[in-house]
Amino acid sequence: MEVYYPPARTGAETIRWYGELGDRGGDAGVAAQAWMKAGFDDAMTARWLAARCFDPQAARAGRCGRLAGAGGRTYPRRGR
Repeated sequence: MEVYYPPARTGAETIRWYGELGDRGGDAGVAAQAWMKAGFDDAMTARWLAARCFDPQAARAGRCGRLAGAGGRTYPRRGR
């Protein structure tokens, strides 16, 4: 049986919550698109922003450290 995972979605409201740090002084919608393109949903984007990681590519590559409760991984793997 194949399992379907809907595409990750990050809204501009999640980015706006963190102010200029979240949108890096630009449009929150553009920043949200960058986080979605990197494969993050609202919840994971918020966790990375709260951990002071403001670059989605750095978060995906594990260059921002680790999230609390992630079990030693830099981000949760889909399907596990």
